[in-house]
Amino acid sequence: MLFTPLFEWNTQSRLKRYAQIVRKILRQQNEYRHLDQNQLVAERLSLSLKARSGSRPAELILKTFSLVREATRRVYGIEHYDVQLLGGCAISEGQIAEMATGEGKTLTATLPLAVYSLYQRGAHLATANDYLASRDSEWVRPIYEVLGLTVGVVTQDSSYPERSRAYQSDITYGTLQEFAFDFLRGRLKQLSEDQANFNSYSDPDLSRIERPFYLLVDEADSLLIDEARTPLIISLPQEHPLYTQECFRWAEGLVGQFEENEDYQYDPQRRMLQLTPSGRKRLRNLLPADILKVLTLFDAEEAILRAIQAKTRFNPFEHYIVIDGEVRLIDQHTGRITTGRKLRQGLHQAIEAREQLELTKPQVTAGRITVKEFANRYLHLSGMTGTANEVSRELKSHYSCPVFPVSTNRPCRREVLPIQIFATTGEKYRFISNKILE
Repeated sequence: MLFTPLFEWNTQSRLKRYAQIVRKILRQQNEYRHLDQNQLVAERLSLSLKARSGSRPAELILKTFSLVREATRRVYGIEHYDVQLLGGCAISEGQIAEMATGEGKTLTATLPLAVYSLYQRGAHLATANDYLASRDSEWVRPIYEVLGLTVGVVTQDSSYPERSRAYQSDITYGTLQEFAFDFLRGRLKQLSEDQANFNSYSDPDLSRIERPFYLLVDEADSLLIDEARTPLIISLPQEHPLYTQECFRWAEGLVGQFEENEDYQYDPQRRMLQLTPSGRKRLRNLLPADILKVLTLFDAEEAILRAIQAKTRFNPFEHYIVIDGEVRLIDQHTGRITTGRKLRQGLHQAIEAREQLELTKPQVTAGRITVKEFANRYLHLSGMTGTANEVSRELKSHYSCPVFPVSTNRPCRREVLPIQIFATTGEKYRFISNKILE
């Protein structure tokens, strides 16, 4: 090859620069070994003053990384590997660090989070789920406390006072969804003229999520690409004649008389379900007079369509599960049971009627934002993952975050086998079963 690709040249150039920084970090840490904790805190406060006086993150990396590495040594008796310092440099400069599984991304994240916490405007780390957010925050908290930094965590179960305290902390752990929902709540609080509708949002101080500063995304390819267009919605109760106990009970009792392709059709591309002329005729013949006193023919058709959709498109234990008399949705990306999420436009109530449960009030959309829109609202954005190369173009074009591959600390001994492709799911699982038996 007569020339080196631009991407490869840029990566090598950054790697060379970061390697020089790593050598300086190791020398700087030797100076911090002789300081007591109060002196370490004083050094961190001095860096924070520089940050708030206008210093860029790149100018703070050397001493901040040295402080965090020394604090980790004092707490756990371990130190960041050179490759973790390299990854921390890339993340601090707004890149996606591609680090293999097991290379210590949790410890690597302490470095850029400490840098951006110096600005005292909030440094957020978004994980894949509440468990990881709680686990990681508890593990890193002693490290940050050595430097006088505070750590908070936001989960689905967090109360509003707990959320307020978490966002006022120097560093906050949580899921991207919870951060986004709190952002929407803060906007609703600001924009609503009728505060009575949002009393539950008036307690916490969400100023740091309303004006987001820095976000570090774990599993960045999954959260920023796979879920980029996932809508995150805040809803409020709605009164509507269609959404009544009697209406959904009536529709659920009739849904078995409607046949697919004959009475209704489903368009998978547009995800649209509609009655055929035969289905509308069947509906008119089945409508009792008392239902027409409270519903129009259009409302009755909508109720039947919701009941059909609940029966044919939503399967128990796959899309939802019933816990303590409540329909809980299953996140299709993670397979985990969600809390507080409801389907819109009467579909949630149709599922409740199908399961013979007490119907909840329907919801109307009060605020909506996608993962991509929310992440791009942060002034500074970066991430880390084990599989970023395949989506490097998307991460660069949609989030302005180039990918920086980080080598493993030791040579990888894992043997990568050829990719296996199967025509059917059954063949795939038979192959897996045979491998397990072997």
